[in-house]
Amino acid sequence: MPILTAALPRAVRLGLFRIHVDNGLSVAAGLALVGVGFGLAFGLPVAVAAGAGAVCVSVVDQPDPLPRKPWILAGALAPITLANLAATLARGEPGSLLAGTALVGLWTGLISVYGQRALRLGMATVLAYVYGLGARAATAGDAIQHTALFLEGGVAYALYAEAAAVALDGRLRRLLLAETLRDLARYLRAKAMLYDSAVPAREGLAALIKSTADLADRLQAARDGLFLHSRSPAHFRQIEILIALLDAFEVWVSADADVETLRASPATALTGQIRGMILAMAEDVEAMIPAAGGWPALARVGVGPAERERLAREIADLISGADETDAREELAAFRSTVAKLGHAEAALERLRNALDPRHPPTGAGAALDLAPFARASRISLTAMKDQLTLRAPAARYAVRLACALSAGVILTLAFPRLIHGGWVLLTTALIMRANFSVTRRRRRDRLIGTLLGCVVALGLIDYAPPPLMLAVIPATIGVSHAYAAIDYRITALSASVTALLLLHAMAPATHPLLLQRLVDTAVGAGLSWGFSFLLPTWARDALPGALDDLLKTDAAYAGEALTRDPSDQDYRLARKRALDSGVALTRLARDLADEPGTDQATLERLGAVLGANYLLIADLASVQVLLRTRGGAVTDAADGWLAATRAAVVAALSGQSLPPAPTTVLRRRGLARLSGDDAMTALARRLAHVERGALRVGRLARDSGLDPALSAAVVSATLSDAVAGDA
Repeated sequence: MPILTAALPRAVRLGLFRIHVDNGLSVAAGLALVGVGFGLAFGLPVAVAAGAGAVCVSVVDQPDPLPRKPWILAGALAPITLANLAATLARGEPGSLLAGTALVGLWTGLISVYGQRALRLGMATVLAYVYGLGARAATAGDAIQHTALFLEGGVAYALYAEAAAVALDGRLRRLLLAETLRDLARYLRAKAMLYDSAVPAREGLAALIKSTADLADRLQAARDGLFLHSRSPAHFRQIEILIALLDAFEVWVSADADVETLRASPATALTGQIRGMILAMAEDVEAMIPAAGGWPALARVGVGPAERERLAREIADLISGADETDAREELAAFRSTVAKLGHAEAALERLRNALDPRHPPTGAGAALDLAPFARASRISLTAMKDQLTLRAPAARYAVRLACALSAGVILTLAFPRLIHGGWVLLTTALIMRANFSVTRRRRRDRLIGTLLGCVVALGLIDYAPPPLMLAVIPATIGVSHAYAAIDYRITALSASVTALLLLHAMAPATHPLLLQRLVDTAVGAGLSWGFSFLLPTWARDALPGALDDLLKTDAAYAGEALTRDPSDQDYRLARKRALDSGVALTRLARDLADEPGTDQATLERLGAVLGANYLLIADLASVQVLLRTRGGAVTDAADGWLAATRAAVVAALSGQSLPPAPTTVLRRRGLARLSGDDAMTALARRLAHVERGALRVGRLARDSGLDPALSAAVVSATLSDAVAGDA
C-alpha cells in the first residue's frame, strides 16, 4: 500500500488521513451491516426497527480512546431503550407524551455537565424517543415488541463498533497524529501572517490565537487517544512522536517573543524572509502527515543552517546604518528570532526522526506520568449533585430544553395537521445548546441544511426504489458523523435525509411533504431560539471565572518556566494548563460576540487580554528555550534574577503590586542596554520582557485595575503599541 500511494498526488495523499472521514465510513459500514443482516434474516419491517436502534447507538460512536469505548457504547443502550419504550407506549396519549418529553429534556440537559460525550448520549436519547413516537404501536405488546427489536439493533451495532474499535485502534492513533500535524501546519501559516507587513497586526494576532486554540483542542484529543494506555512498541513510538510535536510547538511559540519589535522595524525585507522560513516549516510539517500513518513522507522544503547564516548577515548589514539605540534593540530581536527558528528547525528534525521507524526510540516520556495530561473519564456523582440547582448552568439548560420540547408536543397536539411532533422535537433538540452562541449558529445551519435535505429526501422517496432508499440511510448517517464538527450544514442536510427516509420506511403511507417539513423545522428553530431566553446562562457570567483562571494558570506556568531546572512533569502540566485557560477564554470571547447586549468595547478589551497573554506565554517559553539551549553559559547569578522575576510576575498576575496606569500607552520593548549576544544579557533582556508582559496581562484582565483611557488606547493601537513595556 505505501508503495502504491507514493505515486499519488500530494493533495490526495494528504487527504487520505482524515479522522472524521474514517469515522463516517466506519459508522456507515456498521449500519449497513446491521440493516442488511436483519433484513435478510427477518424482513424489511424488522430491519427498520432494529436499524433505528443501531442509528441511535451510532450517534455516540465517535473516535474515542479504546479503553473508554465499551463504557460509552454500553452506557448508551439503557437510556435510548427506555426513551424508545416510553414514546412507543404513550401511543399518542397527551399526558404520557408531555411527561416523557419533559423527562427526556431534563435528562439530556443535566448530563451535559459531563461534557461532549454526554451531550451526544443526550441527542441519541432524543432521537430514540422520536423514533418511538413514529412506531405506531397498536397495543402495549406491540410497543414492547418494537422496543425489543430496537434494542437488538442497538446491541448488534454496539458489538460491531467495539470490534471495529479494537481492529482500527492503531489506525485511529495514527490519524490523531496526522490531524495534529495538519493543525500544527495551519498554526504555522497563521504565525507567518503575523510577520507579513501587509496584514494588520491585530488581525494577524487574532488569527494566530484562533489557530492556537484549534491546535490545543487537537493536541488534547491526541493526548486522550495516546496517553491512556500503552501496550506495544508502536504505541510507545506514537507517544514519542506526540511529545516531540509538543516540544516543537513550544519552540515555535517562543519565537514570537519579539514580534512587536520586528513589526515596528523598517526592515520589512527581513521580516518577509522570516515569514518565508516559517511557511517553509509549515510545508515540512504537512509533508510529515503521511509518515504519521506509516507511509512515505513527502519531500522536504525547509531551510537549513546556510540560509539562516545568510539571513543573520543581512540583519547586521541592514541594521548597522540605523539609529544606534533602535538598531541595537532590533538587532537583538532579529537575532533572537532567527536563533529560535534554528532551534525550531532542530525540533522539527527530532520530530521527523521520531516519525521515522529507522531511528531507534529515544525513550521520551518514559519518566512522565501521562495520565494527568488526558481528560478525566470517570463520572462523578458530585458533579451531578452540584447541578441540581437553578443557579447551575446544566440545570438551567435542562429546564430550557424540557420546556422547549414540551411546547413542541403541545403545538403538535393543538395543530396535528400542521405540525409533526417528531420532527419538531428533533429539530429543537439538535439546535438548542446550553451555549447561546452555538444555538444561534446551529439554528441558521439547521434551516439551510434541512431545506436542502428535504429536497434530496423527497426526490429519493418519489423516484428511488425502497432498497435504494434503505441503502442511502447508512451513507447519510456516515456523512452526518463525518461533518458534525466540520460543517454542521452538511450534517443537517444528511441528518434530514436520514430522518425522513427512516420515518418513511417506518410509515410508508405517510409522505413527508416538503412544505410540512419546512414548517416543522421553522417551528423547532423558533422554539429553540425563543426558549434560549428562559433561565439563560450567558458567556458574560463565566467571564470573571475564566479571567481568574487565566491569571492563576499563567502564574503557575511562570513559576515553572522561571526556574533553571524545573521538573519535566510539573513544567509540562503547567504549560498545558496555561495554554488551556487561554483557549477557554478564546472560546468564551467568541461566544460573547454572539450574545445580545455585548458591546464592542468589551470584545476589544478581551482581544487585548488574549493578545497580551499569548505574548506573555511566548516570553515564558522563550526563557526555557534559552535555558535549555544555552544553559552552559548561564551563571549562578541567574538564580537570583529568576527568583526576583518569579516574585514580580506572581505579584503582577495576582494584583498585589500593579503600578498606577500611566496616561500614555505602554510599549513592551527590549531594553537597549540589554541587546548583547551573551547568554546572561539575553536572559536579562527576556526577564525584563516577562515582567512587563505580566504587568500588562494583570492590568488588562482586571476591570477594576483598567484605566479607561489606557484601555481605549491599547485596543485601538497596532501590535507594537498594544504590548506593555518600559514604564
